[in-house]
Amino acid sequence: MTMAIEDNSISVVLSIFWKESPAYLNTALESLYNQTHQADEIIAVCEGDFSEDLLKIMGFWEVKFTKNIFKVVKATSEKGLASCLNLGLQSATKRWIARFDTDDICLPERFEKQLNFLKKNPDIVLSSTFIQEYNEDFSQKSGIRKLPIAHQEILKEAKWKSPFNHPSAIYDRQIALKLGGYPLLDANEDYAFFCKFLVNNYITGNIDETLVKARAGDSLIARRRGLKYLKGEMECMKFLYRIKLINRSQLMVHFATKSVLRLMPFVLVKFVYKQMRLQ
Repeated sequence: MTMAIEDNSISVVLSIFWKESPAYLNTALESLYNQTHQADEIIAVCEGDFSEDLLKIMGFWEVKFTKNIFKVVKATSEKGLASCLNLGLQSATKRWIARFDTDDICLPERFEKQLNFLKKNPDIVLSSTFIQEYNEDFSQKSGIRKLPIAHQEILKEAKWKSPFNHPSAIYDRQIALKLGGYPLLDANEDYAFFCKFLVNNYITGNIDETLVKARAGDSLIARRRGLKYLKGEMECMKFLYRIKLINRSQLMVHFATKSVLRLMPFVLVKFVYKQMRLQ
């Protein structure tokens, strides 16, 4: 009985940057508290010096969650999302790592449904769900970020874009550590991380249901433009080539298409993103 409980235990790993909105963080943590199956621990990796408002939010939820669930880990030499997530991986103690962004909202049954899916599919060690995207204040839907479901379809899509939604991902912690965690890239570190599971022949699968609401909007699109983001994206594509997920011809296609996309005017990039969302 004890082993079964441990095998289905969840650590949520959050990376909280000092610029995070206290209101957004509060809403995100509230959605974790309202889960029908609460996480066994929440690892909050904190980067930078926090404002009083952020500290108050952190303190409130540290008390609200019972049994020492909410654990704060201070980043020191770790800088950037990938390094902080790796610190969270090393600090977590449960079998499953559930990722979640601090400005999003988990639907109440997210963890319950993901655990049930993993119980029914014991070979799967990495999974995620659809995500409903909104504008910054959740007043307007902008589309659903859909995914391939079966492992073979995931493998095909991985050659061209990430077949998982990072904010709703759940994966086996020990395997993630064995694979070396998140690559230290300037962009798309989650895409590269997921592809390490695929090239090492681990079985994956997604849930065809929306279980996370994400803030997207114009600010997200703006961050995914320009030379700096393009450089980080190209580093990711080179990484996928080095681990032999993609071949040289596919690498060249990525270079060409992404160079055009990231350097287009904002209004055109926004149009492309809209077309990529199916609803």
